Amino acid sequence: PTCHGEMEAIRDACKNLDTFDLSGCELYTTAEPCPMCLGAILWANIKKVYFGCTQKDTAEIGFRDEQFYDYLHGKADILSLSECERAECLKLFSDYSEKNIQRY
Repeated sequence: PTCHGEMEAIRDACKNLDTFDLSGCELYTTAEPCPMCLGAILWANIKKVYFGCTQKDTAEIGFRDEQFYDYLHGKADILSLSECERAECLKLFSDYSEKNIQRY
C-alpha cells in the first residue's frame, strides 16, 4: 500500500541526496497525490508538484482516495484512533531527542 510512485521517488531522492529535506526539489507524478503521498511531500518540504491524472481519473481505475479525503475532512468514519501508553512513548521521544542533540 505504500509503494506509490511519489513515495518511491521521495525515498530515492533522499537516499541519493543524503537528506530528508527536499527543499528546492519538484515532483512529477502520473496522478494527483493521494493523502499518504501528499503527507510525504509535505514532510519532505517539496513545494511544487506536477501531475497528469485527477482524483476522478484514479477513481475510475479503482483507487479510493476520495474516502481518505472524506475521513480527513470529518465526513467518513473509517478509522478509530485511541491514545495509549503515552508515558512510555514520551520516554522514547526524549531518548530520540537526546541522541539527535548529541549528533549536532
